[in-house]
Amino acid sequence: MFKPVRMKKVTAILLEDSKEAVLRELKEYGIIQLKQVQEELGISAVPFSKYRSRVLELLSRVESILETFSLIEDKKKPFLTSITEEEAEKKPVFEKSIEEFLKETEEFFLPIENEVKKISSRLDEIKKEKEELKNINEILSLLKHIGIDPKSLTGYKKTGVILGLASQKEFEEIKSELECFIYTKELDKKRLIVLLVYDKEIENEVTRILRLHRFEEISIPGEYSSLSLEEAFEKVETSLTELEKEEKELIQKLIKLSENKEELLRIRELLLIEKTLDEANLNIGKTKKTCILSGWIPEYEVEKAKEIIARASQNLCIISIE
Repeated sequence: MFKPVRMKKVTAILLEDSKEAVLRELKEYGIIQLKQVQEELGISAVPFSKYRSRVLELLSRVESILETFSLIEDKKKPFLTSITEEEAEKKPVFEKSIEEFLKETEEFFLPIENEVKKISSRLDEIKKEKEELKNINEILSLLKHIGIDPKSLTGYKKTGVILGLASQKEFEEIKSELECFIYTKELDKKRLIVLLVYDKEIENEVTRILRLHRFEEISIPGEYSSLSLEEAFEKVETSLTELEKEEKELIQKLIKLSENKEELLRIRELLLIEKTLDEANLNIGKTKKTCILSGWIPEYEVEKAKEIIARASQNLCIISIE
């Protein structure tokens, strides 16, 4: 059961140069909840850091790559593990300036990002190509159902051939309005496969009537239009096999790149710290040469907070406890 904790208000006046060091120390120990002081004291807020846009952009890019890596991970992980945010393995972090940190992060991250983007883009293309091949396979199955080769539907000078699907009702209306050869075969209880052979001189009229009656025309891709059914099915199967092989190879490359995941998780954590520290500026007031921060601390942590502020500011501060 949670019990209320007696709190104390701490206010500190610091030199502007020591603000970042004090914030970092307080963030590390997590013992203060900052409050806004601008309105209370009639002073301006500390502006966001000049590195803020770089930090936010890099954080977004790192999270995007980590999300890509998560898609290729073992799906057998426990459910709770998969929905909780992963944390980086604890590792010592050497003190660096924000400029050094961002520069080193970008140098490490950019080659990984470029390779992941290239692989992801190709995987998206493969997914679309496989869907197209599955659609072609369905069209070929319809042709097989009525015993016609793809090459039988094209190449005529004076005659047009259209293949498609229509309901029984729509087909009866099409048949009553068109003077042409029509062959049909039932596909299921609701639809018919319809083959129309007509004189090209009435092509516009045929197109108009079919559109009017919601005729679902089936188009044969150009590279299949000169093939027999057997050749077309074989071509689809070969293409699917090649794509699946390429897909597996690309996924293996992603798995290899994901070996950098631990380091990227650490980078994300450090970027989130920079983001949080920068946002803390909204709660800090600023005069010409000093900064004023104020917040609430558990009573038992007051001495610790005073020690942190004094040490991080090199004792160039004024601390008030209320």
